Amino acid sequence: GKAFSWDNSENSSCSDCFEFGHEVGFYFGANAAAINCTGCVSDNAYTESNTSKNIWFDAGSHSCAIIGGWFDTKAYNIYVSEPNSLPSSRVVGAGLSPGSMYTSSINVLQGNFHLTGSSLTPVGYTAEVARRGSVYIADAPGNVLIVGNDLGLAKIVAQSPAAAARLIQSGNVTGGGP
Repeated sequence: GKAFSWDNSENSSCSDCFEFGHEVGFYFGANAAAINCTGCVSDNAYTESNTSKNIWFDAGSHSCAIIGGWFDTKAYNIYVSEPNSLPSSRVVGAGLSPGSMYTSSINVLQGNFHLTGSSLTPVGYTAEVARRGSVYIADAPGNVLIVGNDLGLAKIVAQSPAAAARLIQSGNVTGGGP
């Protein structure tokens, strides 16, 4: 199930929330707007689930933010499938561990998304595991802004040249990690 879920809500916030073991940690669904979560944590005992998500910005959500916090050991850290015509949702200053061995850590299927000042460099992980922390950008409309992050060994992978054209990046640190 979903630990924290917003639908048909706007201008609300949560802080220092913790979830463990749910299929989805923080879900922003239909008509979720301007929801801000600060200093929250989503964790999971490692499972073979290829669909678990720490943060899911779904269709109809917009202008939502995760600020700070730690997001660990689910298949996807961030999953974005919101319409591109709406204002961006964003993750700022968060710690993101790598996804499972079958997925990208961040999957942007459609929509506008910003990742700023966050770290994909896990502490205590092997280099093999750290490389799983990739960012995948699908071939769909919308902009993806990746600025000022510690990407470590993570790679940014675009589905096509059109998907690569969605990417705006600057000031990211790469090559670190275990």
